[in-house]
Amino acid sequence: MNYRDIATDRFQLPSTHPILATLRIDPADWHRLQELNADNPATRLLGHDEPHDERRLTVYVACASREVRRRLN
Repeated sequence: MNYRDIATDRFQLPSTHPILATLRIDPADWHRLQELNADNPATRLLGHDEPHDERRLTVYVACASREVRRRLN
């Protein structure tokens, strides 16, 4: 999904990271993902939704390229 395909009401993708990835992770892994992302210039965490039934958290990540998104998924 590219920047132009997204309704910007929720968040904006930076021009340097125009590809959106959505990840479903265990809520316990959120802090670990934040730590891993801090050292990765190819991604930027945009935010997350509240866990669904406390099982999975949807995380929104801005990626510098489609290849980066592919590696995340």
